[in-house]
Amino acid sequence: MFGIATKTIKDISIFGVVYLVLLGLGEKINSWIQWEWITYFFVIIRKALSFIDFMVDTNALFSVLFMIMTAQIAVIIVHSSQKIIAWFR
Repeated sequence: MFGIATKTIKDISIFGVVYLVLLGLGEKINSWIQWEWITYFFVIIRKALSFIDFMVDTNALFSVLFMIMTAQIAVIIVHSSQKIIAWFR
């Protein structure tokens, strides 16, 4: 009984520590990024897409694209979490 509880608490705490380390790393990387460059990149993309806007509804295209990308990221996160938990068992 206590073995399963101890193992579960250990898994959750290890996952929490890994999460916090990755969160801190993400914040550090975020502070290094010069967001103005990314803004310029998306302005260029928007201007390029304005050339095909008369053929395709680019807002709908972006919505569908971002929904697909969000689903793919969610699947990758779930698989990664499962592999991390399996590695610690």
